[in-house]
Amino acid sequence: LTADGELFIRFFSDNRGRTAILPIPPWNIQWIEPQPDNYKMPLYYRYVAQTIYGMQYKSAVAEIPAEEVLHIAVNKYAYETRGRPDLFSELTWLKVFKDMLEERTRVHRRKSIYYHVKVKNATPAQVAAIQGAFAVPPPPGTVLVTNENIELNVVQSSIRAEEVGEDLRQMKLMSIVGSGLPEFFFLEGANSTLASATAQSVPALKLFSDRQDILEAVWKKIYRRVLQNAVDAGRYPDIVEKIDEMGNRTGEKIAL
Repeated sequence: LTADGELFIRFFSDNRGRTAILPIPPWNIQWIEPQPDNYKMPLYYRYVAQTIYGMQYKSAVAEIPAEEVLHIAVNKYAYETRGRPDLFSELTWLKVFKDMLEERTRVHRRKSIYYHVKVKNATPAQVAAIQGAFAVPPPPGTVLVTNENIELNVVQSSIRAEEVGEDLRQMKLMSIVGSGLPEFFFLEGANSTLASATAQSVPALKLFSDRQDILEAVWKKIYRRVLQNAVDAGRYPDIVEKIDEMGNRTGEKIAL
């Protein structure tokens, strides 16, 4: 749900009451065909997939009946049927943040690898010869002996690292604002106190609780389908005795 924004789970059953489930990649569901009078009620799921065999593509196309698929979607509007990943609204700023970090890494890597060799009263041939001598930069700890006509300097670039910290923080905030999580969840505890961190945790905990409720509903639907297939095949009776959390029989009869 976090990575794709939706789950497609297909059920297979046989006459012995056995059930198998198969997660379907969301990108293989081309579209959802709804009922004519209710777009929220699917008729079938259009499944399209391609498999590579050597240098050839093999396509698979199917219209899977809606009763064989469990579809769960998050981060969607009330009038939509497909879901969005949790990171959907953050992708643009995550790309900006990634590019900025890569650029800063390049700057730090190159800040002290440039050398300037100054030669006094040298002819073009002498300059070329000295340039060839310094074609390979001297390794660390090297002792260079030159005369008064050759001067070797290391060129230090100004990376102004003290000014980029806040810029990176603002980009990071923009990249995480869509997640609904507070800043200190992302290793930024210096900008929070215990009181503010406690207050900021409440929306995050509600978000986690909502997602747990969704997953609990998913598992309940899967278990119900498995039990129903077993009951329909005669492997289990329609009425069973209820068992409490400790595994003790309660004497109460319930319908599967």
